[in-house]
Amino acid sequence: MKRILMTAAALAVLITGSAMAEDFSPSSMALGIEGSGLYSFATAASQKNGVIGGAIENITNKKITVTHADSDAAERTELHTHLMEDGVMKMRQVESYTIDANSTFKLGPRAEHIMLFDLKAPLKQGSVFSVRLYDESGANIEVPVLVRAPGDIPDDADAEDAPKMDHSAHHKHEDHNEHGSH
Repeated sequence: MKRILMTAAALAVLITGSAMAEDFSPSSMALGIEGSGLYSFATAASQKNGVIGGAIENITNKKITVTHADSDAAERTELHTHLMEDGVMKMRQVESYTIDANSTFKLGPRAEHIMLFDLKAPLKQGSVFSVRLYDESGANIEVPVLVRAPGDIPDDADAEDAPKMDHSAHHKHEDHNEHGSH
């Protein structure tokens, strides 16, 4: 009898372990996406906003839509892009990013990027914080973000091809009222 109970217990552990391993595989935890080299820039105590760049990789055979993001580093986190309007480059919030199957979606300070509004503390060079990315079903993944020196854009970010933009006008929370509240 003892042997039967021990065998049943061992099988239960094996089955539970297999199910847990399946639940925590990179694909299920990452919604089929992986953050690659996400970074932000160190900020001064007076700076209230920050930006996240890097890449989001879709490792599935289907399109994935990232609908929003959040981070404990800021009061509000938004998906953004830059648009040329009347000859002026302007930053705008977008509803989502669609990432094609088996492709990489690049984020950068002068392209699509994730904005951090009302930072809770200055971002210190060399520190790491996390951002959580959500898909249309509400499933999400937490991804680490490395804080780099101001302006230290990684070589693979294609920064040379991106239009230049002065973000100084976007450092006030009030400047984003047209986006509505979240």
